[in-house]
Amino acid sequence: MVIILITKKRHVETSDLYDIASVTKIVSSIPAIMKMYDEGRIELDDSLSHLIPRLKGSNKAGLKLDDIMIHQAGLQSWIPFYLRAIDKERLKGDIYSRRYSSLYNIKVDKSLYMNRTVRYRTDVFRHSSNDDFNIQVSAGLYMNKGYLDSMRMGIDTSQVQANPTYRYSDLGYYYLKEIIENKYNKSQDVVVENTFYKPLGAERLMYLPLRKFNKREIVPTENDVSFRKELIHGYVHDPGAAMLGGVGGHAGVFASAEDLAKMLQMYLNNGYYGGERYIDSSTINIFTSVVKEGNRRGLGFDKPILDPKVSGPTCREVSPSSYGHSGFTGTLVWMDPEYDLMYIFLSNRIHPNQYNKKLISGDVRTNIQSAIYRSLPEYWEKTKRK
Repeated sequence: MVIILITKKRHVETSDLYDIASVTKIVSSIPAIMKMYDEGRIELDDSLSHLIPRLKGSNKAGLKLDDIMIHQAGLQSWIPFYLRAIDKERLKGDIYSRRYSSLYNIKVDKSLYMNRTVRYRTDVFRHSSNDDFNIQVSAGLYMNKGYLDSMRMGIDTSQVQANPTYRYSDLGYYYLKEIIENKYNKSQDVVVENTFYKPLGAERLMYLPLRKFNKREIVPTENDVSFRKELIHGYVHDPGAAMLGGVGGHAGVFASAEDLAKMLQMYLNNGYYGGERYIDSSTINIFTSVVKEGNRRGLGFDKPILDPKVSGPTCREVSPSSYGHSGFTGTLVWMDPEYDLMYIFLSNRIHPNQYNKKLISGDVRTNIQSAIYRSLPEYWEKTKRK
């Protein structure tokens, strides 16, 4: 389903590209991991130290690949790497305050204001590129390539929960990216483009969309007042993925609804699309099923919450076999093999600012999804049989 929005400037086209945020996980990292699993390059219970030898002896050494994908490896939720690059010598006071004042006058969220004296270290970020500052974070900001080592060290030395329970984390996907790139000796964007996107004919499913498309065909995201100090348009919104040069394991993919649907239809077809086999059907089944009691997640894929008293990522009408993922920018994709149904919701709910919560507070995505199910004769037939 394609939602057409109207702005003051022009109608949104169905071919427009959206930053799909964390939906990247299930259209980039996870299919690459599934492919490697099919090829015998990895096992689901492989430890991180086996896959990334430099982690031997660290607190990440024994973490299992499958636990990372179900967000039960004990990793921190995320690390704000850009805040670690703040020039503390020029900072007057704390970074944030819950109250507005002349010093804290940059609104970044509801009841959260940034200090106007925040500046970023010139040894990390600059507004022009050279041989060292060659990682483009946004239209007007470049990062020193040496800071990638600091980011890697920050993840490697981060805390791990002693007795892990479910905690959603982006950090594991930095490791998945490294595993994918080490196994194929190519950057992740090249791996997924050559393995999936090009063969599927999904020309509008990609990382780094400005390499191929004009900004007029890309929906802008946030007016970033705290980090990049500009409207983010054609560059990934997620700060961590941006600091990787736009290619992250957890974020960075842009897509139109139609070409995103090609990837998702391949899942619904049990790994088969357009006369070609991409992933083994048994692998699709393993990854899209609940794998650990007490954790609703599949391997990378989100699953519905079946308790009607607890809110979840979907409407109540979905089947237990359904799976999908949501994204911070307001995206949601969901596949339901029981109804042969695919639901795609693309939006830029963080435009112009990320504290716009109307899409979430109004349950817009799930209400539309519910209406779709209730329009299906098969749904009512199934309901009658219960």
